[in-house]
Amino acid sequence: MKTLKDLASLNYSSFEVVVVDNAPSSDATQNAVLDRFGADSRFRYVCEPRPGLSRARNRGILEAAGDYVAFTDDDVRVDQWWLDGIMRGFQTSANVECVTGMIATAEINNMVQLYFHIRAGWGTNCERRLFDLFEHSDASPLYPYTVGRFGAGANFAVTRAVVKEIGGFDEALGAGAPSGGGEDLNMFMRVILGGYCLVYEPSAVVWHEHRADLPALSKQMRAYGTGLTAALTAIMIQSARARRELPTRVLKGVAHMAKLQGGVRTNQNLPPGLVGREIIGYLMGPLLYMKGWGNLRRLRKSLTVID
Repeated sequence: MKTLKDLASLNYSSFEVVVVDNAPSSDATQNAVLDRFGADSRFRYVCEPRPGLSRARNRGILEAAGDYVAFTDDDVRVDQWWLDGIMRGFQTSANVECVTGMIATAEINNMVQLYFHIRAGWGTNCERRLFDLFEHSDASPLYPYTVGRFGAGANFAVTRAVVKEIGGFDEALGAGAPSGGGEDLNMFMRVILGGYCLVYEPSAVVWHEHRADLPALSKQMRAYGTGLTAALTAIMIQSARARRELPTRVLKGVAHMAKLQGGVRTNQNLPPGLVGREIIGYLMGPLLYMKGWGNLRRLRKSLTVID
């Protein structure tokens, strides 16, 4: 509810909040939202019975009335000027179809939270960046598949127009799917490969509440690993350009991932074993994506037969 209270306090002049309750097991969330925000016309509760974060995001897009759809998670605190920052990003260039923002660390109370703060590297870049396939391409040899540079799913927005053109979130990705993540990274890559511009706008700020216990962080780091390589597997299926480029960049990609892990690998005070969990996730991601993709195809086939 903290995130919803923050959204209710936004200073932006006109917005709506669509609360998507994903495959709930009870009416607890619905009752809490209606009790606290039922009288606020800006808030709307929606139940998405099919489990999966990508399904929830796609449902939110369908329900939203505006031309711009912003996403955040229930484990962040939202700055009161968040939407102003998001719209500032969209106004940077005529071709901007996706904006990501700064995800700052809300607190560091133990070594578990410090590990994620160092590993994720969120909240360290205070300069606006534009990404596209033309004048704003990145110098990295992996670009545009260096997904960590673009942002993350806890703080981003897309236009309804580009979602309609390139398709919604891949429902074989994300929490609730076998891969456990990657739907946001896949969307960022598809926006750029579609010829559009993505802007990282640091004035659009949220604060992330990192996992405070080791089992939860261990599960999260494995999901980060599986989500990353699952997203890359998905983009190879979705994009002919990716099929040409990615296979020749595998070794460079391994080196890039190792570099990202350097800050936590060399610090003896941080919890051990998490790098290994992430690496295991990298190896499992492609297989888990194909499992999710197969599950989705079978589901759609069964629904077609029923119709």
